Amino acid sequence: MSVSGYSQKQLICSGTSCKPAAMVHWSILNKTRKLGRYNLLSEVLLRIRFPVLVILFLIPGIVNSQQAIFQQKISLQRQNSSIYKILNLISLQAGYNFVYDTEVLDSDKRVRIRSGNRTMQSWLDEIIDDTSLAFNIIENHILIYRPEKEDEKGDPDFISEDEREYFTIQGRILDEATRRPLNYANVGIKGKAVGITTNHDGVFQLKLSDEYIDNQVSVSHIGYKSQLLPVKLFKDNKVDILMETDYISIQEVMIRYYDPLALVKSAIEKIDENYGDEPVYLFNFYREGVMRSNRFVTYSEALFQIYKSSYNRIYERDQVRLLQSRTI
Repeated sequence: MSVSGYSQKQLICSGTSCKPAAMVHWSILNKTRKLGRYNLLSEVLLRIRFPVLVILFLIPGIVNSQQAIFQQKISLQRQNSSIYKILNLISLQAGYNFVYDTEVLDSDKRVRIRSGNRTMQSWLDEIIDDTSLAFNIIENHILIYRPEKEDEKGDPDFISEDEREYFTIQGRILDEATRRPLNYANVGIKGKAVGITTNHDGVFQLKLSDEYIDNQVSVSHIGYKSQLLPVKLFKDNKVDILMETDYISIQEVMIRYYDPLALVKSAIEKIDENYGDEPVYLFNFYREGVMRSNRFVTYSEALFQIYKSSYNRIYERDQVRLLQSRTI
């Protein structure tokens, strides 16, 4: 039996009668006194009364909060567009981003809608038109997913210890405009040394421990705007992430024309400034390693002394003298 319209008192119903939670509590105590078991039962009820009431008040509050979000009014114009475009229009007015798997929801499908000012839930029911899909609000994201059927869920009695302590997040990174998979995109936990890169198909899979459930997933790729998503969005769901192209402005580049013959003439005239008139000695260190199968096979080092002649002495040549060498 369902009851609506109560505000501050949580009702508990049995059969056809309903009583406030506090009244049920003390009526049980009165009946227990008559049965002679007051001492034991009253102590138990007094210990659990407040936690029970807190839970009873908290759960309806969370449900009502999510319902209020879906009941906010959204204004849309008459159009024949893709589900992806219409969801973006709803997102701009509602302030929530939609996250889903394109294998579950065909966002490229075109739908025709009439103009109107309706609730978000009403628009979603018309646009998606799939009663097997469900919605879940996580922070500022609305997850669209298909719940598992009871016969598809595994038996919790047979879950190993590793599966209890770890979970896997997986998804695919796509270009927002072309829907082309983005390979080598960086996916990791914000502020942690935990991450992975996408493969050639833009797919990633990362195994995490339960300690990261309240963290955020950072997604980045060169040329695209980075994104931060709650880890909870990925748990038990495969998510497609659409990356928006990031345009970066650069400073103005000035191109001037110079006469190439004038450049050559200027270089010749400055030879005396750029080259020394006297010979010099230079000491140089040389090192060479030969690798095979990622291992060094040989390793050589040497110390040289070089005699560098001046530019004006055309009859002298540069000379090299080996001072010391070794091979490992």
